Amino acid sequence: MAGSGFGAGAVWLAEIFDGPADSTARLGRHRHLRTHLGLSITEPRRLRWMELMTAAVDRELPDDELLRRRVVEYFDRGTKIARDVSASPAGEDLGDPGPTPRWGWDGLR
Repeated sequence: MAGSGFGAGAVWLAEIFDGPADSTARLGRHRHLRTHLGLSITEPRRLRWMELMTAAVDRELPDDELLRRRVVEYFDRGTKIARDVSASPAGEDLGDPGPTPRWGWDGLR
């Protein structure tokens, strides 16, 4: 949700982790995914972002190994998708990407 501020990102994450569908209701399905178009995210950049997010998870989340692992697994999956989508030019039609994914204790639902 580039340009929409941290609050919108928090709303997106809440929805992914089984919160209300506020992000989808406000911005439409997969707007977040489309923000990566044309960015040409490289694997080293993706890995650096994962490094930073893993450090943030370790610092900010409760001392619950399963919770931390599931959040990092979601970020890993999402960054791979973002990397792949970012290879396409800005404005490209992604078609209907389906429903917003939901992530739980067992991973993707």
